[in-house]
Amino acid sequence: VTLPAGPDRLPATTGGDAPHRVAWLPWTDSTTAGNPRPDGPWAVLGDTGRLAAALRRTGATVQSHADLAALTA
Repeated sequence: VTLPAGPDRLPATTGGDAPHRVAWLPWTDSTTAGNPRPDGPWAVLGDTGRLAAALRRTGATVQSHADLAALTA
């Protein structure tokens, strides 16, 4: 049995009871912002062309992987 669901049928969220939280930070190019880049390599998954190139321009070491299975292989 399925019932239609819409925003009026979903409970209101308060934001304080989530088991985890995601906080997105704006990307800053560390070579121009005066901030040191994180140590260690970066792993990029999926279609990595532009993102990997942008990270490499900052001096970061980038490892590109097709997917999570390739990363853990």
